[in-house]
Amino acid sequence: PLDFDYKTHFIKPGLYTDKKTSNKKSNAYALLISGGEQKARNWQSTWNETSVIYQALTDLYGFKKENIVTLMTDGDDPAEDRHVGGVYITSPLDLDGDGESDINGACNRANVKSEFEKLANKVTSNDDVYVYLTSHGAIDYLALYGSGQNLKASELKGYLDNLNAKSIIVHITACHSGSFVDDLSGSNRTIVTCTSVQESGWAGDYEVFFENFIAGLTGTNLYNGNAVDCDVNKDEEYDLEECFVYGISSTYETKIEHLGTSSHQTPYVWTYPALSHSVNIKAGSGRIMSGNEIVTNNQISNAHITYQSPKSVTLKAGFSYKQAQKAEFKAIKKLHEQGYTN
Repeated sequence: PLDFDYKTHFIKPGLYTDKKTSNKKSNAYALLISGGEQKARNWQSTWNETSVIYQALTDLYGFKKENIVTLMTDGDDPAEDRHVGGVYITSPLDLDGDGESDINGACNRANVKSEFEKLANKVTSNDDVYVYLTSHGAIDYLALYGSGQNLKASELKGYLDNLNAKSIIVHITACHSGSFVDDLSGSNRTIVTCTSVQESGWAGDYEVFFENFIAGLTGTNLYNGNAVDCDVNKDEEYDLEECFVYGISSTYETKIEHLGTSSHQTPYVWTYPALSHSVNIKAGSGRIMSGNEIVTNNQISNAHITYQSPKSVTLKAGFSYKQAQKAEFKAIKKLHEQGYTN
């Protein structure tokens, strides 16, 4: 069962013990980059998300621990490195509760560069790579940890370009993370961000899209441990699109609950080859999109939805659209260059 310490706001281990796989993958590598910028602005969500990702990779997806590198805040320095509940505390080094440190180093520019170089010398065209980044962000910019420590989208692009991997998934949880898509998109890559180019993200114990997207990927609600089913096509598998759609629909509802209807957060997903399945998006109790048609069966006065598809989208009577702002539109520029429409 899920165990959460509300006093310290740290997730406890054992999230997926009952689903643990014994099938370990020798061709899967992960780099977890957990920044936080500085002690005063390093909230509980940074550590919690990294712990959840680590446990999901090792317990559910069969990643070997020796193939996962985690760079977090100040590394194994015992100094206080985060601000939680009005006090400064030290981040735990054990991400999964086995009594061993899972942190490989501090989250700074030198270590990020070094770990990507090691990865480039290690992975082959038969290997899969997962890169997770969580911190504060600005347009084309992600804070690492410490003064002057940051990572630009163009730098991350260079690191990814050096990886001769079969596939690369990049998952970014930060404000303005959608601005990274244009730089990072490429063949055999999937990019998932929690916001569009111009938007800020909202976080409590987790960033709100992360909370819902990971629930879809793992089949478990992070707060109450209840089972989550996002298998829209009922093929008994959760594909990325189903989890993404579950994530954005639940994020919409969560933000309405906490921040009201004026607050918008638009996660992005970019993948090549392009996603081609039908999409269902809901708001409240009603369905907004079914297949490639926008429909509704409840009273929705205002909904902010970004939808991208290689298929045609049919608007029924009473619905209208407007093209995305230029700054946001650049994130899907490459899809148009490859002949797809949105």
